Amino acid sequence: MPIQFQLTERLAGFCLETAGPGEQVLVQTAGVALASDPVQVQHVLDGLQSALFSHIPNLPDPSRISGLLVLVRPDLSATAYVNELQALAKTKLNRSVQKGDPMYLEDLRGLASVSLGVDVPSECAVVLVASLLWKRSVYFDFGPIGLPARERLQPMSEALLQQYRSLVGLPVSLPWGSPEGQTAESALETPSELSDKPPQVRDPLVFMSDAIQRLGVLVASDETKESELQQLLHEHPWMLGNQYSKMQRHGALDDRNIPDFTATRTADQCLDIVELKLPRMKVFKADGFSAEFQDAWSQVERYLGYAYRQAGTLLMEKNLRFENPKAILIAGRTVDDEGRKRIREKEFFSSRVTMLTYEQLLAQATGVLQFTREAIKALNSGA
Repeated sequence: MPIQFQLTERLAGFCLETAGPGEQVLVQTAGVALASDPVQVQHVLDGLQSALFSHIPNLPDPSRISGLLVLVRPDLSATAYVNELQALAKTKLNRSVQKGDPMYLEDLRGLASVSLGVDVPSECAVVLVASLLWKRSVYFDFGPIGLPARERLQPMSEALLQQYRSLVGLPVSLPWGSPEGQTAESALETPSELSDKPPQVRDPLVFMSDAIQRLGVLVASDETKESELQQLLHEHPWMLGNQYSKMQRHGALDDRNIPDFTATRTADQCLDIVELKLPRMKVFKADGFSAEFQDAWSQVERYLGYAYRQAGTLLMEKNLRFENPKAILIAGRTVDDEGRKRIREKEFFSSRVTMLTYEQLLAQATGVLQFTREAIKALNSGA
């Protein structure tokens, strides 16, 4: 039976930066943590537990919750559906079935749509925790109860598709920030999943080229959100070269030190830190480095210092392995030759931190694409 309750504070979202009183910060008001990133899922769930879930009367222990939908109205009255959701998926199959037959993950070719059987009014903020076996995914959007309120960024049907595709191990297309002209429907309902032909493997060169084009669009725009850049780099860690095999978002070291990424080094599976700032950030002012850049650099050094000092604790308590960690700060668009010299000098005296502009990140990603293209060409020619 749905649980009715009342909130006393208006939720805005998750803070993406560390700041003090009176300082401006970026706040993520909507997003989806996919099953493929359990660290991010746990980070979002931990935040929602104190801010939202703890206010739900008689909420079962989290280990007994298989599905949870919370709707919050503009007057902060709320409804929670706990273990009452009946997710119905429309799918293409890899075999013939009869009504009532059990279904296995390998039977699924693709998901066309998912419904919960619960009406989700557009004026409500929404949080949905979905699970399958041991995997979980979390979707949230607090925009409809914001001040000022805004429309939900993503139709509920698209959010459901993202979550359940990640839960069953199917490719996830993210329509938020899709290339201009691509509809959410075309991004999610790809021909390879909904046709009667077997799914085709996407050309890796096209896959990489599309990602680079998307990065170029985000870098050029002054309206780009940091969360969009984070999502792109999370999906494409190869843009930083072959040194990292995986990027984990918002792996909190403690309550104060929450870098944008902990990056798994390919060579030894230990972690480095990657911090993103916006392309429009000014690196220099007339008489030297800008205050914004200096703050970002100090923030990264603080993360590194904490990771170094608390390496044993982080390994034992959070399974975060930091050994001789380094950090990459990505910020700003371009700098001139003199600016590059100043940055390299700063790197020399703080040898654990490397700084990339987004122009350099684009160049590096393009270089990886070119290397991959030449490798495939050599393979195909029998060289």
